[in-house]
Amino acid sequence: MMVDMNVGYLPIVTKACTTRVRISDVMMISRNYRKLEIKAESGDFQYYEKLDNIAGCLGRQFYRCSDGIIINFEKVECMKQQSITFSNGCRVELGRDCYLKARKAFTQYLNEQFQQYFR
Repeated sequence: MMVDMNVGYLPIVTKACTTRVRISDVMMISRNYRKLEIKAESGDFQYYEKLDNIAGCLGRQFYRCSDGIIINFEKVECMKQQSITFSNGCRVELGRDCYLKARKAFTQYLNEQFQQYFR
């Protein structure tokens, strides 16, 4: 299933339910074998999909930490000691290399946002 970023949401279709999650509400997307796990402000969702199918359709505030994890920088509250704390208090631990790359990208993202704010 391809996702159109202009629509503004991810369609989630499972046997139990059909729903949509606003892209702006997504905090993190991770892969668990063949299923995607989406952590969003409106709840957690799991469904069968390939991470590559939606990765290219997300905005620039999303960063792919590894082959199986995408985080939304807009929802990151703090990054320290190899963990990411999101605005809702949820924490995720990362491996050393993934954490260092993600923290560098997050710092760059914040600096760009700061520069745009004062232009």
